[in-house]
Amino acid sequence: YALAKDFGRRVLLVDGDFKKPSLSRYTGSGPGPGLTDVLAGTHQPDSVIWEGRHRQLHLLECGQVKGSPSRLWKSEITIKLLEVLGAQYDYLLLDTPPVLPLVDMSLIAEVVDGIVLVVRSGQTPKTAVQKAVMSLPSSKLVGTVLNGVAVSHTSYYYHTKG
Repeated sequence: YALAKDFGRRVLLVDGDFKKPSLSRYTGSGPGPGLTDVLAGTHQPDSVIWEGRHRQLHLLECGQVKGSPSRLWKSEITIKLLEVLGAQYDYLLLDTPPVLPLVDMSLIAEVVDGIVLVVRSGQTPKTAVQKAVMSLPSSKLVGTVLNGVAVSHTSYYYHTKG
């Protein structure tokens, strides 16, 4: 949302978690056609991509998952679709399954430019984070986001006497 609203970038958020899709829960739209349907050839991208809370933000839900979803990441049609979408948007953000214990991330890492690891504060064990970092190609790991941190705003400011 910040990339679209604050920086004026065209952003496509894609639900790429074929095992436990979550984008429709956040948007309240309910499950419908999406990425898997485009990859299966039953829908065109334009028919399943919709505008988010800002005109520069677009969303592509997961869609109906059938068969072995892990194979989809290695398919030529997936690679071609990401290339086409990449030419239309400034940023493609893929919400993917957790790095551990699934094999999907090793397949996804082959088709993306970069990976941002998201860690839940107080819930993700340090050893799991270490294993996740070690399992990802270091050339693709561009950063980490720490979610769920309790922050005291006063700790970020200093006060001067005056």
